[in-house]
Parts: sequence; C-alpha cells; structure tokens
Amino acid sequence: MAPLRVLLFGGNAALSRLMTSAMQERSWDVISVVRDARQRERILQLGDGKKGKVDVMVYDLGRLHSVVDAQDIIERARPNTIVFAAGSMSNPFGVDRDAAKFIMKASVADSDIVKFLFISFSSSRRKRAPWWSESAYHDWLAEKSSYPDIYQAKLEADEYLVAQANARARRGGPHFQASSLRPTWLTNSKGVGWMQLGKGDCVGQVTRDDVARVAVSLLSRHDTNGWFDLFQGDIEIEDAVEAVVRGKVNCIEGEDIEGMYQLVD
Repeated sequence: MAPLRVLLFGGNAALSRLMTSAMQERSWDVISVVRDARQRERILQLGDGKKGKVDVMVYDLGRLHSVVDAQDIIERARPNTIVFAAGSMSNPFGVDRDAAKFIMKASVADSDIVKFLFISFSSSRRKRAPWWSESAYHDWLAEKSSYPDIYQAKLEADEYLVAQANARARRGGPHFQASSLRPTWLTNSKGVGWMQLGKGDCVGQVTRDDVARVAVSLLSRHDTNGWFDLFQGDIEIEDAVEAVVRGKVNCIEGEDIEGMYQLVD
C-alpha cells in the first residue's frame, strides 16, 4: 500500500500526538491541524528521527463555519486520509459536531480522499445495544445524562459520516472507508497491546497509547468500515482488528441505519 498522507484534526491532543508518531513509523506523512501557533514546535518535534514527514497547519475549528472552509483546508493539505480527533468540552456542538460534519461533507466530495476515521465515544448511540446486559444499559443511561452535549454532538457526527459515505457509494464514487473508533474512557497509562474491539460493555478504560495503535491499524487496511467500540481486553491489537473485520462486526447494529441515510443535506 502506498504511504498515506493524513490530515489530522485536533493534532495537539495527547491521543493525536501518539497517532502522529505511530503513523510516521509507517512512513506516512501527517499534516497536523492545531488551534494555537504556539503548539507548532511541539508537533514538529514528533517527526525527529521518524520515517514519515510531519507538518503543521494552524486553524481554530471553532471558526470553521462551512463546507467551503473545510474544502480550503483540504485543498491546502492535499491528503488522501482524514482523521478527526478534535474535541471541545466548552463547544462540543461547534467542534465535535458542526466542524466535523463540514469536514466529512467536504471529504466525501473529494475523490482523492479514500479514508475517514472519526474518534467518537462508545456511549454515543441512540438505542440500547442488542448485546448489552442490564448493567451496561444502566451505565449508558448514566453516561448520557452526565455528558449530554458531548454525547449528542459525537452521535450526530457519527451518524452524518454514515450518511455521507452511503451517499458517495450511491453516486458511484471511489471506494471510501468511513470508520468511527469509539473508545471508552482514556487513561495515560503505558499501552499494554491488548484490548476488546467491537461489541462490549458501555463503560471501561483503555490507554491512549493502545487507542492510537488501533487507529493506525484500522487505517492501514482497505477493508475497515463501521463503528468499532474499544475497551482494554485480552486480545492482541492486530488479532482484534482482524477478528472484527473477518467477523464483519459493526457496533452500529441496533441503530436506525436507514434513518441515518436520510441525513444527507
């Protein structure tokens, strides 16, 4: 596979910096979008001694207000892969939802972009997952009520990516991998390399290091699409990714997929 050229939104987040380093180890080039110019040097240093290249673009996603704005960023970066890992506790609807949706729509309209990975959250769904226990279901209800804005913003972006990917496929556009990686609560512990990917409980923990490695593994393949919930577990990373692909596991199960398809604007 030719090296990827990744446009990474939310580039200064701890998870994004780990993803940047992992991508460069695979000789991928990364254009990291950060909000503050003072973060530039910190990101550029991630490329020291690595195989891939890293560049930095300064843009405040809170000021991204249209598809045209998103297209301008994409045209300047010229990526073939998009990763949206940005988030805002203070403005989730402006960043996690609206900015993400503008970028998603601009991405599916660009035939050069073949992969889109959205970093979401395992509790972001409208209905009880068919595989959940009563305990997991009540955990989900508690998560929704504790973080309602973040929950809603991430969910709407997840659904919109499904809608946009389906619209591109119906138009007969080039192959497009649309994936939402949905980790549970993140920790800064050292990665262990073992996890549960796919259908699991609602709440748990997983290290940022392991999430970064799973994200890069998903992007390295041509056959990953769908929603992937992620928790610490007992399966090695590459085996876990292979298992969900081979088993056609998609955590969108139980949601109104046809309804999502109608969200295209």
